[in-house]
Amino acid sequence: MIDPERKTPRSKTATVVGIVALVTLFAVSACAQTPPPPPPEHEPFASSAPPPPPSEAPPPSPHPKAVWVGGHWRWVFRRYVWIPGHWAYPPVNRAWVPGHWARHAMGWYWVPGYWK
Repeated sequence: MIDPERKTPRSKTATVVGIVALVTLFAVSACAQTPPPPPPEHEPFASSAPPPPPSEAPPPSPHPKAVWVGGHWRWVFRRYVWIPGHWAYPPVNRAWVPGHWARHAMGWYWVPGYWK
């Protein structure tokens, strides 16, 4: 086909190659790994990893449907403080997902547990 303004033939192969190049570029950029989201800004960063959790024996359950929510370390004034576990009543058809400490470029931060 001839472009009336350019007076030169347009190659279908060049058009197909251009489209393939664009699709490949988008596919490769979609596969690129993105860094994890930053931690919440209100959470303080700990300068070191938390110690192992102490042995914690739950007291007797107050109710058959109660769920034990294990304790965790909290970073307070540049040191770890143990927060003991407790019994909780779960929302209907939910399970407790425990919190955990995660590493970040700025240090360690607490990711709270939640009902799933």
